[in-house]
Amino acid sequence: RIAEPAIRPHHWSYTLTDQFGRSYFINGIQSNGVTGNLVFIAEPLAWPDTIIGARITLHLSAVIPITCTGNPSVDPKTVKCIEGPPVAGSWTLPATLGVDKDTTLALPPPAKLGPANFRFVSVRSSAATIAIDIEVKGVTGEELSRRIPDGKKGQQVFTMMLLGPNGEIVMGNGAGPPPNEQGVHLHLVAYRLTPGEYHLRATYLGYGEFDRVIRVP
Repeated sequence: RIAEPAIRPHHWSYTLTDQFGRSYFINGIQSNGVTGNLVFIAEPLAWPDTIIGARITLHLSAVIPITCTGNPSVDPKTVKCIEGPPVAGSWTLPATLGVDKDTTLALPPPAKLGPANFRFVSVRSSAATIAIDIEVKGVTGEELSRRIPDGKKGQQVFTMMLLGPNGEIVMGNGAGPPPNEQGVHLHLVAYRLTPGEYHLRATYLGYGEFDRVIRVP
C-alpha cells in the first residue's frame, strides 16, 4: 500500500510562545515520515507558568511535504520517503497546559548525619510526581556536593535516592543548590509509580545513612 503524505516544519519556520508573549527555544524535533507524527522538544516553561499553568501557541510559517511509499507492517525496508519543495503559509496551534493537583503528605521525622541536621518541610504528591523539600543545617552546599577523587568522576560524599514500593529507584541525586542565609535547601522530584510506601535513603560518607518512609495514597 502507499502511505499517506506527511509534513515536517521547514528550518527555523516555527516559534513557541506563552500567554505572556515569551518565546521558548525548541531544542529539537522528532518526526515519523510514515505516520506524520511530530514531537517538538522545548526548554522548560518559565515562572509563573509552572505554577498557574500555561497557554502556549506553536506557529509555523513553512512546511515541507513528505510522501512515503511502501508498507512498514510488511517490510520496513521498502518504505521510502521523498521531500517536496517548501510550502509557505501560516498555521497556529494553541494548547492549554494545566497544573497537576497535588496532595500534602505527612512529614517524616527529622534526621541527623554527623554535623548535618535534616528537617522535612514539605512532601507532596500528584498523579505523576512526588516532590520533597528538606532544609539542612550544619553543613554547606559545597560540602554536600563534594566528591572524593577515585581516578574517574569521583565518589560523591552525599547521596540521596527514593525507592518505590517495589524497590525500584524513582529518583537519585546529590545535594541541591548552594546555601543561602537559611542554609541548604534540597528540592527533590521523583516519579510516582503506584500508591504505597516510598523509602527516602540518604548516605553521608563517614557519618552513616538514614531511611525515611513516605506513604503515598
